[in-house]
Amino acid sequence: MKEEILASRIRTTRAIVTAINNGTIQPKVLINASAVGYYGPREDDELTESDEVGQDFLAQVCRDWEKEAYKVQNNLTRVVTIRIGVVLGNEGALNRMAFPFKLYIGGPMGTGNQWLSWIHIQDLSRMIRFIIDHQEVAGPINAVAPEPVRMRDFCKILGEVLNRPSWLPVPEILLKIVLGQMAEMLLHGQRVVPKKILSANFEYRFSKLRAALEDALENHNGV
Repeated sequence: MKEEILASRIRTTRAIVTAINNGTIQPKVLINASAVGYYGPREDDELTESDEVGQDFLAQVCRDWEKEAYKVQNNLTRVVTIRIGVVLGNEGALNRMAFPFKLYIGGPMGTGNQWLSWIHIQDLSRMIRFIIDHQEVAGPINAVAPEPVRMRDFCKILGEVLNRPSWLPVPEILLKIVLGQMAEMLLHGQRVVPKKILSANFEYRFSKLRAALEDALENHNGV
């Protein structure tokens, strides 16, 4: 299973990089997805793009995935790897995280003390457009909102937005059943900040969690 996860991430990037190096295509920029899981499980360390890769499986997947993108040999192609946090939209992880709250059995996931680095789907889309348009942005970019939160605070605000209580801790085993591989990132979080994209003067529409959740859950519009 782990080998399949690794291969699925790398295969497409390798094919694109091979096409670039063979001269089949010569894009001005290659933006390759990665994840904040690159940093591995951390406690309270504030992580920027210059911090080292973690040691767990997900971190190694992200490391190898990014390494494949940087094999581009064409000097005309700028390479950017975006380390994406938990994306808040009306589908995906948020929809599954909100499900127990809708049944009045929501609460902190895991210990609740772990950090959650998140980004609204609109800001992720806008950030990608920003990267395309700004040639000075290169290398790894943390695609997260400026204010990571602890899981217990995330769940408290999520419950308030849904007008549901946040009282019943979700055990680790149940979280793994509901969220699968995503559960590892939620149970062993990272306090990631978007230092480089802020330095490039990118402006967020949703820098506050409550506003991001209200929009994602009430508008149901995705992007």
